[in-house]
Amino acid sequence: LQDAVKKFDEDVRKVHVDEDAGLVHVRVYWHDAKQAADWANALAVELNEQMRTQAVAEAKSSIAFLERELQQTGLRA
Repeated sequence: LQDAVKKFDEDVRKVHVDEDAGLVHVRVYWHDAKQAADWANALAVELNEQMRTQAVAEAKSSIAFLERELQQTGLRA
């Protein structure tokens, strides 16, 4: 199983992160084009879900911080 994961990471799935554009490019190379597309789409769905979850967690943390700061100033919203 470890060899299969290594092969997939090195030879089948290619990932490029374009930090300037804020994009992640995922390519899957496989002899069956439909299966490659299915895998690439599944990877994109999973990545989008992880990014969404992370963004929500960061937003909640920022809101909590701002609420604490607001309480310390004694001002009301």
